[in-house]
Amino acid sequence: MNLSSAFSIDPQSTAIKRHNLQARAIIDAFNAGRPKRVPFKCSEWVGQHGFYADEIGLDYRAYYTDPDLMLQVQLESARRKRELPVHDMILGAPPQESWFTGVDLWPAVAPGAFGCELLYRKETVIANSSRHLSVEECDALELPSIESGGMIGTIRRYHEHLVGNYENKLSFLGKKVDHIQNGMGTSGFFSLALDLRGEAIMSDMYENEPFVHRFLQKLADWSDALTRRWAAPRDRHAPFPLTDHGTDMLSPAMFEKFILPILLEKNRDKLHVPQLFHHCGRGQHLFPIINRHFKLHTLHALTFPLLDLERIREEVGDEVHMIAAISDGIVNLGKPDDVRQAVKMMLTPKLKGRGRLTLISGDLLPGTNMENLHVLYESVKEFGEY
Repeated sequence: MNLSSAFSIDPQSTAIKRHNLQARAIIDAFNAGRPKRVPFKCSEWVGQHGFYADEIGLDYRAYYTDPDLMLQVQLESARRKRELPVHDMILGAPPQESWFTGVDLWPAVAPGAFGCELLYRKETVIANSSRHLSVEECDALELPSIESGGMIGTIRRYHEHLVGNYENKLSFLGKKVDHIQNGMGTSGFFSLALDLRGEAIMSDMYENEPFVHRFLQKLADWSDALTRRWAAPRDRHAPFPLTDHGTDMLSPAMFEKFILPILLEKNRDKLHVPQLFHHCGRGQHLFPIINRHFKLHTLHALTFPLLDLERIREEVGDEVHMIAAISDGIVNLGKPDDVRQAVKMMLTPKLKGRGRLTLISGDLLPGTNMENLHVLYESVKEFGEY
């Protein structure tokens, strides 16, 4: 594997040393519960490399079919993040613990396991079509093996290859690649229902309630089994996730009737209650229901201005950690003044509250406007102080 042997920046330069001192101070203050300003962070996950793909002209069709290239892109994009002064991140140094790498076939894992047609595209992530199954076909649907069904078999082959060839054998910029994630998981059981039944599941909620209840339960049970089978041993008793990328289309009444009972049943063990809710959609109307039943600790990936973040803060309270992002439409398509104004409008005293707020840059997908990302970071410094 042809990897960089060094960072392309000098960590001893005056500018980088100044950045690192400031970033460390912001991170340490936040972690100590005495924030000086809102941190602006870059998430670490295997799919966050579109900005780097733009730089090198990556063909995603090759990325998704070549596990060696997949690992190389993840490592090099993680290196590249640590060369750009656009986050509160220590530059010119590897992560403190280890590089975050893994099999990356999201978001096609669950639909690919169930035989949905997958679309591999040059410029961006895998897409899939819905199977538009009938009610009878849904009832008769054979659940894929959580060991080898469809895409799951591909993931296993990729993972076994990467672990066998690289885990604890490959070093990158002074750190070993010591844990390669397997990448198993789903985007939620209702999202999977949309992949299989299509939009008809929405009318089914009014016309065929018994079917919806049994079909969603069937998919939730399969999703739960898949996740627990492939989770790390310490995570196999973790809470059933609240996140579902389809539920923001539901009314509160439909959510309470069809989704909430499954979440409550799956999380009936009060020793392991979910406290994190990832939501990058428009489901703000569901937050009061979720927070009432699951006392949330963290709301993740809330998008401004798609959501009324001040209202959410009022509903969930100052102790909930809100992790938010400015809409990609503004960051990637707007002018620098648009980005600065969005940050100014977002970072109000009411939203910042007592300091339980972090701003993130989002997925850094292809088309990320790096100039605007610089503006975003400088605007957080300007308007994010306490």
